[in-house]
Amino acid sequence: MNEAEKRTILLIARTHKNMCIGVETFTKFLTDDTFGYFDFEPITREKLLTGYYGSIYGCKVWVSKHVSADHICISNLEIEDSRDINKWSISIPIDQTNQYQRIMKLKAFW
Repeated sequence: MNEAEKRTILLIARTHKNMCIGVETFTKFLTDDTFGYFDFEPITREKLLTGYYGSIYGCKVWVSKHVSADHICISNLEIEDSRDINKWSISIPIDQTNQYQRIMKLKAFW
């Protein structure tokens, strides 16, 4: 995981309630020292089936096969299942922080 991706993930974690990433990106989380000390303790099987895998700075991390590798979706809505696609933003590449910042300025989107 490169530095731009790490900065984007930490920025999203501090500004949103939820982020949804693909399985490939989640495996990078588990092997990267930057994210190794966050709240990824074992949770129940029922929670895992909803796609909820842990949290960073209070931002819930959801994992979904519907999110491409190295992409992320964000949301400030209450989410109970990662498959509820109507509650997520469009998928954006993690390393393109300029796109993320542009989306954040779209007040009508939120």
